[in-house]
Amino acid sequence: MNTDCRSLLVGNGLDIQLGGDDFLNKWIIVRLLSKAKIGKYDALFLNEEDSTPLISGDEIVELRKRQKLST
Repeated sequence: MNTDCRSLLVGNGLDIQLGGDDFLNKWIIVRLLSKAKIGKYDALFLNEEDSTPLISGDEIVELRKRQKLST
């Protein structure tokens, strides 16, 4: 396994300054993971050689689960 750790931050560039629980980090992550699970981000991670995602939505969710277990 590659130990070179990199991060990817996906956003729209807007500073969210609205009130309510919908914009807490927890709910932003929950929305991101549910959209990843249904394949919404597959196009962001396409392998140009064979047009398959380099990482699937399920793998993104699994990474988050592993991160939570290690903290």
